[in-house]
Amino acid sequence: MSMGNKAEGSKRRKIIHWNPDGDSRRDKSQTKKQGNSLVFGIAVVLLLILSLAGIYGARKYLGLGGEVITPVVGPSSSPGYENGKFVSRERVDRMRAAVRLGISEIRKITDDHPRLIENLVIIETAFDEGNRQLASTAYREALAKFEEVRELVEEMRETITEKEKAKEVYDEFLAAVEKDEGMRIHAPYEYEKAVAYGNEGTGRFENGEFIASISDFEQAMTELKEVEIAAELFIAEKEIEGKIAFSKGEKAISKQIFSEILTLQPDNELAKRNLERALNIDILVSLLKKAKKQENDGDLEGALITYEKAFKIDTRSARAQQGVTRVRRNIEKNNFDNFVSAAKAAEEKEDWDAAITTLEAATKMFPDKEGFAEDLARVREVARLAKVKDARSRALAFENDYEWIAARDSFIEVLELDRGNKEATDGLLRTGNLVRVLLRYNQLLEQAQELANQGEFQKSIRVFNEGMSIKPSYLPLEEASLNLQNMLREQSKPVPVNFVSDGKTWVSIAGFEMLGRFEQKTARIYPGNYKVRGRRKGYRDILLEIRVRSGRDFGLVKVICFQRS
Repeated sequence: MSMGNKAEGSKRRKIIHWNPDGDSRRDKSQTKKQGNSLVFGIAVVLLLILSLAGIYGARKYLGLGGEVITPVVGPSSSPGYENGKFVSRERVDRMRAAVRLGISEIRKITDDHPRLIENLVIIETAFDEGNRQLASTAYREALAKFEEVRELVEEMRETITEKEKAKEVYDEFLAAVEKDEGMRIHAPYEYEKAVAYGNEGTGRFENGEFIASISDFEQAMTELKEVEIAAELFIAEKEIEGKIAFSKGEKAISKQIFSEILTLQPDNELAKRNLERALNIDILVSLLKKAKKQENDGDLEGALITYEKAFKIDTRSARAQQGVTRVRRNIEKNNFDNFVSAAKAAEEKEDWDAAITTLEAATKMFPDKEGFAEDLARVREVARLAKVKDARSRALAFENDYEWIAARDSFIEVLELDRGNKEATDGLLRTGNLVRVLLRYNQLLEQAQELANQGEFQKSIRVFNEGMSIKPSYLPLEEASLNLQNMLREQSKPVPVNFVSDGKTWVSIAGFEMLGRFEQKTARIYPGNYKVRGRRKGYRDILLEIRVRSGRDFGLVKVICFQRS
């Protein structure tokens, strides 16, 4: 029973868990154990003569028995080392995780191509072998196997990339072959060579020779280019024939030619447009002939209408477009003389705005015509001088009529037309000052009226006098100003006011005079609103408001402090 337990314990202890951080301590411990084992072995020989109980006790005392692990001689005698370097379980696990991730990625992008499936099977088989080695604690061999699998995964990625590129070129080849099939009659040899190269590339692609298949498909595309060139030469000749039939108005022949082109190139936009134009080519040619005759007969307006109809039927017709442009230019040229005559007539009438407008229109119509720029500049200068003269005359007339704002605006107009005009500058300063004086005068009168309405007659008198001091001499007083003047004249004289007190109260008029202590006193006060204050020590102040007006009996004003504070 005891030996059985020891055997089972010995098996469990053969699983060695390495600690990469403790390599140096482990080496020293192993060396020490081996030395101790030798000493203990000699001791065992000497103690053979002892009893079994003594031998067992000695071995137990020295720590021998199942606790010592004897290294195995051979390739696996030093597990966890590779070329003298330690390989840990953690390092192998990291490598395994990276490889497993790579296998998962290529498994997702691997399709049903036999070559790719075969490579994937090889990779997964090698990965399984690495897993078995890892499970048996052969870390060094497992690490080597996983590194091998990693290289296989990278090669697999490159193979998948090559396959995708080959598939892309293969699809381009199939599309080109289908597109150029209708052109094979123009270059049959090149077309057959392209098909042969394509078949060879297809076989290599299916066998997994992706790089070689790409070369075959590219060679096939080169041959198809030759087929397209031959077809384009044929189409170019047909287009020339179609244009000739177009110019003659041969509707049936034009339709046939462009239909043949579309048979070879269904996406040929030029052929599509020309086939659509061919449907109305007979009507177009008829209109062009009619328009040309009208133009030659001098009916430019009628020719323009006919050319525009032709251009509306076929907007790509060069003859119709050129006819519209040419006739419009001739019409404009004929209208040019009319513009010149109208400008001269307006100039003779001194209607400068009409003359300038006419010359500007003529200049825009014929910008390269010599003389027009000079005539336009001359008329503009004459018009400017005439406007300066007119504005100056109006300014002086307004000034004589004392219309200062209108005169000022007219002087400004002169300066806009003739910058630096001395007379206009002086007139603007003069009228500007007078306008400001009038504004100030009106403001002062309004302020004086407002103060008078509030009973502030003395302030109103001062403001009114200030306004009268700046009033222009030619300007009469209006009725409202005269009424204000009369009222202020009446309220400019002092009015006697009688005050009664107790002789102990100090009486004062705010902003006017200290009356002092008295029992009865008369003060001459100018009309206005005043506040009378009475003060006495130990008593509350008394405050009265009086309104003094000329011509009004005011009565007695009693000012006595009677309430104790």
